[in-house]
Amino acid sequence: KDPRMEQADDLVKGRVYESALEIFLEVWRQNGNIAAGFNAAILYEVTGQLDMAIAQMKSVVDRTADKKAMREYNRLLTVKQEQARLREQQS
Repeated sequence: KDPRMEQADDLVKGRVYESALEIFLEVWRQNGNIAAGFNAAILYEVTGQLDMAIAQMKSVVDRTADKKAMREYNRLLTVKQEQARLREQQS
């Protein structure tokens, strides 16, 4: 297990999301750790970067075919559709 994962988890607990995101992305890029890729996508969502969250989760799905990541990817797409529908109703 990569010790940076624990460091990133501690940053998340302290709500230092940007730094945690950087670590998760680094671990994901370096060794394809599914948890790191998944967590990076969630942090993108938490920080209001929905399109980045979707792209990151799709990357995890494409690279790993992980079922949990696929469910999360579909959930993120649904969130985006709901946001678009709300914007449409408000205009």
